[in-house]
Amino acid sequence: MSSGNLNKNIILHGDETSIHGGGRTHGDENLPSVPTTISVHSTTTSLPTPSTSSSSVAVAVTNQHAKSVSNDGPPTKTQRMMSSYIPRKLGSNEKSHIDNCLLKMITKDFQPLDIVNDEGFRAYSQALNRNYEIPSRRALSNRLLAAEYENKLCEIKNKLKNFCETICLTVDCWTSRSMDAYIAVTGHFIHTETLEFISVLIQCSALGGSHTSANISEELKKITESWDIKEKVNFFVTDNASNMVNAANELQWDHFGCYVHKLNLIVQEGLNLPEIASTITKVQKVVAHFKRSSQAKEKLLKYQINAQNVPQGSAKTVKISVPTRWNSVYLILQRFIDLQEALRATIPNLTANLPIIPLEEWKCIEQLLDVLKPFYEVTVMMSAEKYLTASKALVVTQGLMTIYDVLSGKEFYVPVKKLIATMKTSLSSRFKGIEHNQAIGLCTYLDPRFKQHAFKDKDALATIKCVLIDKATELAEDDNDVGKPDVQNLQVEEGSLSIWLEFDKKVQAIKRPKCASTKAMEEIDMYTKEGIITRADCPLNWWRERKALYPTLYLLFIKSCNIVVTSVPCERAFSKSGNLISDRRTRLTSSKVSQIMFLKSN
Repeated sequence: MSSGNLNKNIILHGDETSIHGGGRTHGDENLPSVPTTISVHSTTTSLPTPSTSSSSVAVAVTNQHAKSVSNDGPPTKTQRMMSSYIPRKLGSNEKSHIDNCLLKMITKDFQPLDIVNDEGFRAYSQALNRNYEIPSRRALSNRLLAAEYENKLCEIKNKLKNFCETICLTVDCWTSRSMDAYIAVTGHFIHTETLEFISVLIQCSALGGSHTSANISEELKKITESWDIKEKVNFFVTDNASNMVNAANELQWDHFGCYVHKLNLIVQEGLNLPEIASTITKVQKVVAHFKRSSQAKEKLLKYQINAQNVPQGSAKTVKISVPTRWNSVYLILQRFIDLQEALRATIPNLTANLPIIPLEEWKCIEQLLDVLKPFYEVTVMMSAEKYLTASKALVVTQGLMTIYDVLSGKEFYVPVKKLIATMKTSLSSRFKGIEHNQAIGLCTYLDPRFKQHAFKDKDALATIKCVLIDKATELAEDDNDVGKPDVQNLQVEEGSLSIWLEFDKKVQAIKRPKCASTKAMEEIDMYTKEGIITRADCPLNWWRERKALYPTLYLLFIKSCNIVVTSVPCERAFSKSGNLISDRRTRLTSSKVSQIMFLKSN
């Protein structure tokens, strides 16, 4: 090789290593250096060929690893250790974490406990982590579920003990498809430190015997005593059944019949009018056919796609009403009107003997939707759990009455006019005197979105102000040493003069001790005069910011504004229970149902 050619190309075969570059051979000290470029294709390097200087290769390889001269080649691979191919046993903490994730999946998604025995699930779990040993159904049910339930139970009981001043209970009863009777109790309170509005499922357990008021009151007594909250209950909400009302009387709790139940009864009363009922029956027969017949459904969808240019994924079908779900009739009518063109074009092409809906009746259905829409919106609004809704009860009730006063003066088809008159009368009857409910009135006044402006009845407003002053006075404290001036010593020696003497005398006259009632009235007056916030603002945030400005009313807000006016939380618990106690899980004992429901809801 000539001394002028320093480029060397060494390819070491096997897992090949290519080294391109140069170095200085013996006798070439006076030649210029040439940068070395090394391309390593594997972790295995063979010895250099005899034609190559071994010292040059060694230097080149050292330079590559030490300085990483070139980044053009593929990244250097590291050899895997033999231990990485040996299955590693999971540590106790890691296995416990995976077990807990498995349990949460079962409780949150209402999966059967027996899923751990399913071949597909076991294969899937092994594919994710072959070192994980799936617990048996018995271990999952008797050990893991019970332990997680006890931990969550202890956590919530401590929260109620330490951060709950008063609690509002909602209660309902239900019978499962396995004919077991259950009672659900939810609690609602304001956290005394964070001022969060919190809802928890206290218990969803089996209820033995008949659903009499005596049995219900006895069961509620046991539950509240075991949770140590009996003395904290300030409001009790159920449906309007007589056994619940009597149970509340026996327990001497302030009871309120579910607001949304009342709305539903008002709507049902109007929809049961003969003229309205016949129209709805026709709609339901048409809907039922489209739900039963795949051909009818296919024609309905095809018309929307071909004639109305609706994208294939956006074509809709009819909705079916569910008797146990509020607003289902409104939703079925709304979808029926949305599909009016497609339905009127499709129905004549069907062989089924479906009822004929004339154009006038279609117009009547449209008017029905206009009349029912306010009730639908209020039902959705008042069914919320994580927001203060009780203070809205007065405002939305007055709003509904105003709307139906306006609607009664407009032109509608005769059946719709009768519906409006019926609902208007029922609305006034079922919500008569709601302004005089002290718990709801107090909650409304202490909501900075409404204050005194939510009241129409002057007598009701005057009563609530008196209640507010009395309760605030109980929480306020008399001043004992407020009259002392902000100076160390007012006594001056005889013959000496102080530049502050005259001023301090005036301060003493102004800063006289105040009694609790005076302080409460001044605080209420200042709160009332401050402007209201918008409906979109959060009243909880408002009170967090003014804790120091209104210390007495702040405490009263925590104690009084935790109430809800619907039993929807219990309805939701039983909807979940219906999903839990399915055909595949009818063997679940009531105690297991109670534990899974508790973990799911909390």
